[in-house]
Amino acid sequence: MLTLLAAAVLVPLGTRGQVSMPLPAGGVPYRAGATVRSPRGAATAVKLCPEESTMGPAVCRVVLARPGQGPLTLKAGVVGDLFWTPDGQYLIGAGVNTLRLWNLNGGLRLAVPQGSPEAAAARRDARLTRIWLERGVLCAALYEVWFTDTGKVVRRNVTTVRYALPTLRPLASVTLPAQGDRAADCFKSSAEP
Repeated sequence: MLTLLAAAVLVPLGTRGQVSMPLPAGGVPYRAGATVRSPRGAATAVKLCPEESTMGPAVCRVVLARPGQGPLTLKAGVVGDLFWTPDGQYLIGAGVNTLRLWNLNGGLRLAVPQGSPEAAAARRDARLTRIWLERGVLCAALYEVWFTDTGKVVRRNVTTVRYALPTLRPLASVTLPAQGDRAADCFKSSAEP
């Protein structure tokens, strides 16, 4: 359980004690959002979000709490989904359209999932809708809408891209026409029914 203080969050680390994480300065009240502890207990990631945001979706920060060390604000920490790899060595996050992978020292790798090839004379809007681990790889589901300059929708796709860990090297992708909230399977080829 997190304890919110006037200017800090106390993050318990099990038998390893606790870490006090200062809240961002600026007079804006923050809340502790998602808190995910690494499987081996070597670190806890805390998503700190402004209580109210007048700039659209809340711009949250991800801070890493580690035993015996000060808190570490992670670069590119504006994420929705947040979870650890099973070995606890890497924290994975997903922004609107970018994957992030941090190590325990705050080192960062980024990947932007690429969906289907460009439709002729069309623009693309793509959003990550889900990330998950399956068979030892990272899977990222992407919803794409292709439209003309006048706003007419040309095509809608769902693409799932498979990534090697910890390199975030793309391994394969599956693209299907969008139908409701169906997602493309991480291991099924586009040719399979």
